[in-house]
Amino acid sequence: MLTLDQIDRLVGEVAATTLASGVVDRIFREPTIDSRGHEALRITIVIEDDALPKISGDAALETLVGVHRKLQEAGEERLPIVGYATHEDLVEGGDPQP
Repeated sequence: MLTLDQIDRLVGEVAATTLASGVVDRIFREPTIDSRGHEALRITIVIEDDALPKISGDAALETLVGVHRKLQEAGEERLPIVGYATHEDLVEGGDPQP
């Protein structure tokens, strides 16, 4: 299993190469359980509020696939469940650190 810092670094590398420059603000990750009861990782890529028009569907999908591949290649056994959120989404969801 990778450390949380290693996961941050790998996800950041993928996002930096697949998404437009200056789009990603930060990455959240936390351990979770998948639908089959196995250990998983919930990864949220937080993007700037004005970044949505800059991200194509292909880039978003390429990021998801890239994160899965990069973590697997690095030896991470937990399933990554990757999602996106804007600062506005975090505020609406009650995140104390938008």
